[in-house]
Amino acid sequence: MTASDWGEIGVLQTPSARMAPTGAVRLHLSRVQPYTHGTVMLQPLDWLEVGFRYSDVGNRLYGPSIAGDQTYKDKSIDFKVRLLEETNMLPQVALGVRDLGGTGLFSGEYLVGSKRWGNWDASFGMGWGYLGARGNLGNPFSFVSSAFGTRPGNTTATGGTANFQSMFRGPVAVFGGLQWHSPYNPLVLKLELDGNDYQHEPLKNNQITKSAFNLGAVYRYSPNIDFSLAIERGNTVMMGVTLHGGLNTLYSPKLLDPALPPVTTQSPTQLPPSGWRGTAANIELYTGWSVRSINHQHATTTVLAETDAAIHLQERIERAVAVLHRDAPATSKKFVLQLQERGLPMSRIEIDRAEWVGQRTRAESPALRLPSQQTRAGFEPFKAPSDASDEVGDRWSARSPGFSADLSPSYSQILGGPDGFLLYQLGVQSNIEHRFSDNTWITGGVNLRVLDNYDQFTYDAPSKLPRVRTLAREYATTSALTMPILQLTHVRDLGHGHYVSAYGGMLESMYAGIGGEWLYRPWQSRLAVGLDVNRVRQRDFRQNLALRDYAVSTGHASLYWDTGWNDIQVKLSAGRYLAGDFGATLDLKRVFSNGVALGAWATKTNVSAADFGEGSFDKGIYVNIPFDVMLPKSTSTNGTIVWNPLTRDGGARLNRRFNLIDLTRQRDPRALEWRQAKPGSAKSGDDSSYVLSEPNPSTLETFGGSAATLGHQVAGIPASTWLWAGGAILASSLLDKKADKWATSHQTGKIDRIGSATNAIPVALAMGAGLLYTGIGGQPAATTAETALKAAAYTLGVNTLTRFVVGRARPTDRQGSASFDGLNSGAFQSGFASNHVALAFALATPYAQQHDMPWLYGLAAATAFGRVQKREHWVSDTVAGAFMGYAIGTLVGNQQDGDKGVRYVVTPRSIEANWTFR
Repeated sequence: MTASDWGEIGVLQTPSARMAPTGAVRLHLSRVQPYTHGTVMLQPLDWLEVGFRYSDVGNRLYGPSIAGDQTYKDKSIDFKVRLLEETNMLPQVALGVRDLGGTGLFSGEYLVGSKRWGNWDASFGMGWGYLGARGNLGNPFSFVSSAFGTRPGNTTATGGTANFQSMFRGPVAVFGGLQWHSPYNPLVLKLELDGNDYQHEPLKNNQITKSAFNLGAVYRYSPNIDFSLAIERGNTVMMGVTLHGGLNTLYSPKLLDPALPPVTTQSPTQLPPSGWRGTAANIELYTGWSVRSINHQHATTTVLAETDAAIHLQERIERAVAVLHRDAPATSKKFVLQLQERGLPMSRIEIDRAEWVGQRTRAESPALRLPSQQTRAGFEPFKAPSDASDEVGDRWSARSPGFSADLSPSYSQILGGPDGFLLYQLGVQSNIEHRFSDNTWITGGVNLRVLDNYDQFTYDAPSKLPRVRTLAREYATTSALTMPILQLTHVRDLGHGHYVSAYGGMLESMYAGIGGEWLYRPWQSRLAVGLDVNRVRQRDFRQNLALRDYAVSTGHASLYWDTGWNDIQVKLSAGRYLAGDFGATLDLKRVFSNGVALGAWATKTNVSAADFGEGSFDKGIYVNIPFDVMLPKSTSTNGTIVWNPLTRDGGARLNRRFNLIDLTRQRDPRALEWRQAKPGSAKSGDDSSYVLSEPNPSTLETFGGSAATLGHQVAGIPASTWLWAGGAILASSLLDKKADKWATSHQTGKIDRIGSATNAIPVALAMGAGLLYTGIGGQPAATTAETALKAAAYTLGVNTLTRFVVGRARPTDRQGSASFDGLNSGAFQSGFASNHVALAFALATPYAQQHDMPWLYGLAAATAFGRVQKREHWVSDTVAGAFMGYAIGTLVGNQQDGDKGVRYVVTPRSIEANWTFR
């Protein structure tokens, strides 16, 4: 499956019904004059493909009043839904929409089906709008209403608005495609019928076309990079490149992490010289946690630790337990990890030491294993005084953390704006934090902009609402040194799943104020509810401590729901937004097993579409990636990529930090399920046997060995067989003159037409074998086709040599059937034996013998009629050709049937080799 010019899985200009694997992501760039498309496509579900695109129209401008001489840019959102999955009999069927949420320049809808045969994949569909601009069919929905027969123009003419009035309306065009995955594995060839005639292009940009067919190829340079090249419209070159991978398979080995201590069956008799202090330091080193205390009483060792924001919590737990097992004396039979987040008790992890060690050091059936880990809700533990930092006997406590700071690079960008496709800034940022206690802290940040192209940033979007977000240019460009945040936060656990927080200060780059939040999140419940209330005021453009006049009260009630279906999580929020408008936001996201999240949101408020402006309502797509899946060193940081087609003032929310739903993530029933997408490894009790096989060599690689084998086979033919064949050829020569006399008198009419038709049989057989070799008939037919083509090649070579030696005259030479003049250059064109008949039998014999199709012999024999009727050969020439083709086809076919390859079977306890004897 490869991308079309538009980024979705498809052919060239047209889509197919195929879907990429769940979690797939593609960045596709293509150029076909005058359009350049940059598309990001995502596969959140196995039946849903969604993405967004930027298109550049190279011969049109935005206009001097907006963006000077910048070429025209267009944004759009696409989606495709699988309606029917492919079966043995039925095709896969999908329904899709292009340019749903854009200006509608390239808007179109389609219904398409795809069916695969071997290495061939065919698609056929109907397109509306841009995809069906050829308009060679009436709209099938016209029987419902005549309104479907006409497609209105984009009535909104603005970006970000779904123009539902035009969907599935207007004339329809059929389109189709054929893709062939060649035996040369990286290469895919494509042929398609385009449904667009390019005579109704947007912006009055019609293109000259010479053909409705497009022809192209995709070369897979590596597992994650494809290059595309095509001739489209009969006169235009398309070039493209696709970067693709899987969000759900992102993984990076932790090569820069310190090596974990090995797990042994022996436990130490006493603590190491560094004591519990050293154990705490090592736990922090391996996990990134902050260990508050370690307490060893009776047979239990308890660790109180504050976790970081790393989503792969179970992996950190395993590391902490490995350190505890290495250091804790043998008297410790159970490990308890009391985990908290910003002072909020989250979870209590209890580890049975003996069982944990046994599962990592003994080979045993999964049925015999006992649980080594239990997880319970956390509770408020005993804490030593905050100024203590001592180790007394079996107890150690750390001082409460105080001041911390870090320095890192910063980067931000704006894509697709009228001032320039990419506006960016590079800088340096410092983040500082002071903890007054575990659950009270102040956070600050300073950013210095060092390099940017904000001199091009001049456009301010129009707005009929209070400018709560459309002043982004002023906030970005006014000062190079800014303070994005300075916030005091206090959080508290009220018990029984209730949590509260209070905060105040410079809450984000545009707003300062105070607020509070309440969250009810029962232990391991799929549901949670929350409420936040804020009073904020707009900050000065310099992002210092100064404020502007605009102030507003804003807040939302939120419902959080983990559906348990396909890892989908839902957040529904309703309340008042920054512009004073009231409404609701729906956020849907899928969180893959490695922690990567793919989501989308939409907000609708009581602001009318006209007052909201271009786009009608706020919406966007985002991907949240834990850097742990990408970097060679463990980290708790995350990155979020957000695509928001337009920034408007309606539906704008406060972007504050330290939300309670994030701080309480360990109460999620799946908190310990997120894992790195490591390559699988065999474990005891697993059925991990598999077959090792060498890569299949290409036809050219086996050609020489097969020819040598053929030579040995020919040498092994008994003399009696040679005598029998020679006698049959001599006997057939008795018919040479009579048959030629008949042919001389039958050179016209119906007999002549039959002769012409039978002369074409070898060509038809060769084309059929070539088509089957591509895999369209399945692997068995493709293997036999390879045998047939080899046999034909060998036959052609053997007969060329035979002609050179024999040099028999043809009937048209008028020298008689007994004229022989071999061993000269002219002998290559002589008549013994017939190439047509020999090739026909060489091509037909493998199929006749291996697929029980004896009627093919009759078809091949019919070739002899045409060669005699056209006076190209004597009867004995055709008989000799039939014997030659049949013999070589049989011998080469026997090579296929007699393959005695070795098959290796590897299991965890054995290696077996099996030979097949026939």
